[in-house]
Amino acid sequence: MPVHNPFTRPQAFVRLRSLHLRPADDVEKAQAPSASTPRRMSFLPHFSFGSPTLRDPFRSSFPLPSSFPLASSFHLPQRPTTRLVWMTVAASITFILVVCLAFVGGDIEQPYLKHVLDDAAKNDPGLVLIGESVDIDVDEPSITIRWSILGCGSEYMRPGSGGQHGSRMCGLLNEPVHIFVDSDVDPTGTYDPARMPVSSDRGRQLSAQNLYQFDSDHVLDVHDARLYPFDTYFLSGTLRAISPLTNVSIPICRLATVQNMFGFSVETTDVASLVEALTPSETENSPTVLDRLSHDFEMRVARQGDARLYALSLFALGWFMVHVQGLMVYLARKTMDVTGVRVYLAAGVSITVALPQLRSAMPDAPGLDGVLIDAVGYFPQIVLSGTGTAILLLILIVRQSCADSISDVPVRSGSQSPRFTRPPPLHVLGKPNTSSHFHGPTRRVLSIIHLPSEHASSREVAQYECTRIAKHLRGEYVFPPVKIVGDAMGVHKDSGHRRFKTIHTVR
Repeated sequence: MPVHNPFTRPQAFVRLRSLHLRPADDVEKAQAPSASTPRRMSFLPHFSFGSPTLRDPFRSSFPLPSSFPLASSFHLPQRPTTRLVWMTVAASITFILVVCLAFVGGDIEQPYLKHVLDDAAKNDPGLVLIGESVDIDVDEPSITIRWSILGCGSEYMRPGSGGQHGSRMCGLLNEPVHIFVDSDVDPTGTYDPARMPVSSDRGRQLSAQNLYQFDSDHVLDVHDARLYPFDTYFLSGTLRAISPLTNVSIPICRLATVQNMFGFSVETTDVASLVEALTPSETENSPTVLDRLSHDFEMRVARQGDARLYALSLFALGWFMVHVQGLMVYLARKTMDVTGVRVYLAAGVSITVALPQLRSAMPDAPGLDGVLIDAVGYFPQIVLSGTGTAILLLILIVRQSCADSISDVPVRSGSQSPRFTRPPPLHVLGKPNTSSHFHGPTRRVLSIIHLPSEHASSREVAQYECTRIAKHLRGEYVFPPVKIVGDAMGVHKDSGHRRFKTIHTVR
């Protein structure tokens, strides 16, 4: 028969003590098997106080065949999380390779200019002007077009110069010409086939771009410039070709430009026209004053769809960040944690700094001149973000001052120490949270313990111990803490809880 030791601690107090307050010997006793210890339910989790055993995350339950030379030391990753990581990496690599295919085969498609040149050589041979480059500057606003002087058809093309823009029926013009833009008196572009170089070994015709190309500057119509990124620009002009040998107008059969240029789409339409003679010599050699042939063109310049989508995405992202900052201001107003307010303030400052970067990242965006996207986006975003940052700073100052005033309460000798309150209880999973701490400004009265000072009497120490034991009995040291409904010493609906068993045992 086992001898009872009167100096041993009762089992009720062992159960009464909290887990983090239990000494090591009590832990060993709790872990040791005994006949009186009830059997743990199979569905409850088991917590071991010993050193944890780490499993190899790359250990598989499906080992490799024994014939594999490294089967004893190598295992394939079979965990669901590991497989998910490898599948994500494979999907990312596949996506990158698919996107890279967009750069392959771009030159295989039949170019737009080749179709225009073939059609001109077949239906209306003669002088053709092709705008190979269109430089659009919306800040000036101006546009610079680089024209190429070409001849389509065997009668107008120099031998051996075919193949311009993939068309074998169009090449360099076989006669000199002067090109006049709009109302210019002096020719803007000149071309002389005699100056074109020829290969010395084979006699093949060579082409130097500056000898058959010229630039023309035009001013854009900016009535819709305020609608960025849906701004549209219009341009109209006229071109005339005159032979320097006979001073006679040369008809321009076709005029075309490229369609896509650095984030802009260009649509060009051309039509034949007549202009008045400009000089007395032209009037003397012409039977009428309206016999000078010219060619007019109209251009419509608009932004491409992907550029518009990117600009609108940045616009929406800016507003989303401002809304998030407003939510942070609301949460900072509700919290009393100084650290949380500091985090909100740092995030708010980051948002305020990031907004100008989003504005400058928009493709070919105009200056801060009050365009529509700034009037409804960037300007109010900066104002609201700066205001939110200032409010967060004020909230931080108030919270910090309150925390300093609480920590600086003086403690006199022989008097009671400052009162310490415990934090609000954690919410227990599966039970509704009835605490008013989370439902409004009215807060639940917390339990208060007066810590005895160094010069406290035995009566004060006894009162402190009594209060501490009462907190034990009320279950405030049980994790997770629960709220007591009714008298703890009476009948309770959850009377099987270990807390109530402890109460009855001690009593």
